[in-house]
Amino acid sequence: MKVNEFRLKLYPEDFYAQRTFYKDTLGFVITHEWDREDSKGVMFDVGGTTLEFMWPVEDGMQDIATGSGLSLAVDDVHSLFEELKNTVPLTHELRENPWGDTSFGIVDPSGYKVSFFTKHKEYSA
Repeated sequence: MKVNEFRLKLYPEDFYAQRTFYKDTLGFVITHEWDREDSKGVMFDVGGTTLEFMWPVEDGMQDIATGSGLSLAVDDVHSLFEELKNTVPLTHELRENPWGDTSFGIVDPSGYKVSFFTKHKEYSA
């Protein structure tokens, strides 16, 4: 099977808080958006993948934050940490990881854990 596109679709309880956080706080680029009476959605370009938030929350989707998270590779994790460390809740401070990257973690308005990392030059997998 060949997959042509990957989208991660999430249903936050507070759609507008999620949209604002990813657009304004993290600076993600919106690629598509709609705001109808019965359906709202926003899609962000996240490194060749689409991160999509939708409303209303579908039955059974409310607890998606438990046991899930996002890991995003960035060019300069140190600069991003300095930019965000006093504005968002951290799950862990900037740290060197034995598997070959430097990372830090945050929590978004819906409780999704987001980690940002930069691979070391010797990182191979």
